[in-house]
Amino acid sequence: MPILQSLFSIARIIGVFLVLLTQTIASNGEESKQLKALLITGGCCHDYSAQKQLIKKGLEARANISVTVVQQGGTTTNTKIPLYENPQWAEGYDVIIHDECFAAVDDPAWTQRILKPHQGGVPAVVIHCAMHCYRDGTDEWFKFCGVTSRRHGAHYAHEVLNRDAEHPIMTSWGPGWANPAGELYWIEKPRQRIVKKEMRRFVSGPMNITGLGSLAQRWVTTMKR
Repeated sequence: MPILQSLFSIARIIGVFLVLLTQTIASNGEESKQLKALLITGGCCHDYSAQKQLIKKGLEARANISVTVVQQGGTTTNTKIPLYENPQWAEGYDVIIHDECFAAVDDPAWTQRILKPHQGGVPAVVIHCAMHCYRDGTDEWFKFCGVTSRRHGAHYAHEVLNRDAEHPIMTSWGPGWANPAGELYWIEKPRQRIVKKEMRRFVSGPMNITGLGSLAQRWVTTMKR
């Protein structure tokens, strides 16, 4: 089924990122350990009850990682979920996976409460609708995401070609793949010059989440500096 294929692709991409994060930590002389990830999900527009199981299963099968899932907020767009009421909500986790959809939460103080652990150095992966969240009249959430994106296009099938199949990160991806029903995100303002440049180096095709795995090594290195 197209939706399941897309979700497993997302899990694979995040898995590549987390494997590289583990390797980078080990290469810096720290003891290799199982990563603790927090997957935050819930809100509007998607079947998060199914997604959380698929992503958790896909990640734990591909990396030395334990995924804790928090699903809150029902199907609304304006819920301030209980998780973030605790200032130490991210404590104890090595990486946070944002897969929530709360675009109508427009409180800058709430956005800052979410961002504070990341500004302190906790890595994050942002999936799909989470890029469109927390439109509070500031650009703080979009700065965190690396791009300003408020909408996406319709579902349609497209092909992505692997332009550097010899690169260590891309060798297992094959010459290309078909995305059966992608929602391509409209990027109003890129905030990281590396994103478009590096994605074009590794893949050709419409620019969406596909290809982010190929950027993981560069981003992990940047985070560790």
